[in-house]
Amino acid sequence: MHKKIDIRQEIMQKKDEAIKRFLGGFLGSQDKDLSQFLEHTSSIKSLPKKAVLFLQGQPGTDIYYILKGSVRLFRTREDGSEFVVHFVRENEVFAELLPFLGGRYPVSAQALEPLEVLAIHANTFEEFLSKDPSLGLKIIAALTARIQGFLRTMENLATPEVKNRLLAYLKDLSDRRASSRIRLPAPKHDIALLLGTTPETLSRLLKKLEDEGKIKVWAREIELIRGA
Repeated sequence: MHKKIDIRQEIMQKKDEAIKRFLGGFLGSQDKDLSQFLEHTSSIKSLPKKAVLFLQGQPGTDIYYILKGSVRLFRTREDGSEFVVHFVRENEVFAELLPFLGGRYPVSAQALEPLEVLAIHANTFEEFLSKDPSLGLKIIAALTARIQGFLRTMENLATPEVKNRLLAYLKDLSDRRASSRIRLPAPKHDIALLLGTTPETLSRLLKKLEDEGKIKVWAREIELIRGA
């Protein structure tokens, strides 16, 4: 009996910490009313690497805040091929547009590594958006940053040469993280899908850029050589 109580308390404490992290990290506040509401409308989910959270077109009720790990969002074409839309990392939210899309996910989501998320019922946001305009502004800001990322990706993909496309993508990651040394947000296979090329071509181009003195590569860690 004591063990069951201890486990229950541990789960509750973990959830409480996750909610505080979401409120502070994403919304920049610790609103007590929202915190109490989230206690009843959220849960923590853990998934193994490569697990699928949801599929494109699937009805759903939850949006997600990443506590640990990363996710790739992708769409599937009619011929069955996939293209990557976005990579979501720790302390970021995804599927936040669910309440405005008829309750169906517009993309599929797959864990790139062992994943832990705070799943929040979408109605939570609808209710608090009507009560607290500042929450709406936070969501708009997050969506704006996401859209800007999409525009940069589209601009990179418009570059005809894959080599220049890759270099532009690496520079964009470097600028966003304000560091010349970056970590690829996903395995090379997924980066290749995002850039519209093959993993073999991606590896070859990374080696070529390194030989040209433009980058240094340590597995998924890459340093851009300034001025090269």
